[in-house]
Amino acid sequence: MVKLNLAVGKTPDLKAPETPMFYKVSLADKLAQSLVAEISRGSLKRGAQLPTETELCEIHGVSRITVRRALDALQRNGLIERIAGKGTFVTGRSKIAEWQLESIEDLIKFIADTRTDVPKILRWELVRPIAKARAFLGLSSHEKSYLMLAVRYIGKNPVYIVEAYLPRAIGDLIKLQDLSKTTPVELYETRLDMPPQRVVEEITVTDANAICAGPLGIQIGAPVVLHTLEFHGPDGPLQYVREWWHPKYFKRRYELNRR
Repeated sequence: MVKLNLAVGKTPDLKAPETPMFYKVSLADKLAQSLVAEISRGSLKRGAQLPTETELCEIHGVSRITVRRALDALQRNGLIERIAGKGTFVTGRSKIAEWQLESIEDLIKFIADTRTDVPKILRWELVRPIAKARAFLGLSSHEKSYLMLAVRYIGKNPVYIVEAYLPRAIGDLIKLQDLSKTTPVELYETRLDMPPQRVVEEITVTDANAICAGPLGIQIGAPVVLHTLEFHGPDGPLQYVREWWHPKYFKRRYELNRR
């Protein structure tokens, strides 16, 4: 069991996992995430010109097709602009602010992109879940579920706190060292063979509480975005999630078309 004194914002000292991560990321995804991290840190500022495709191949030791796929991903999400005859330039937009979710696959990819490189798992233990999680998971008042509490980052910036409640039968299949390098949703897709089939999302604004204020670096009572997700799997509920987002990083964009 891992716990944190949330009031002072300390994180547990976890050892590096002894088992490999189960979510496989392509070379193009890794390159895209590396470039995103440079943009988030400010190493690549707005208006900065990226190295040429040939230079990126040499710097990162990858093929030209890998570079093109990575740049395509950044361009789709509004992070870079390609100008014919001039080069590729950083637009300066936040990856979080401009990310557009159109499918469960987009959500899973987004979760992977905000996985922290340093373990920030605050809690992983059996608990009596909150009422809404208990109702969603179909548990009695005395039954327990697994609770995962973690901080997610872009670069070094804490973006949101995630609190996930998982059925005990599923949580028993997941170990702490798994969570230090991947997420439950990624494990559903890759190792556990129970990919999410439906996700219900709700977005509200609330006051920061003791759970999220310290890790996000904001005051208790300050406004935060509360993002609630209900994951339905092929055989029943997978997890109930509450996320407290730093308002600086949260934005959703939807495109609606007439039928």
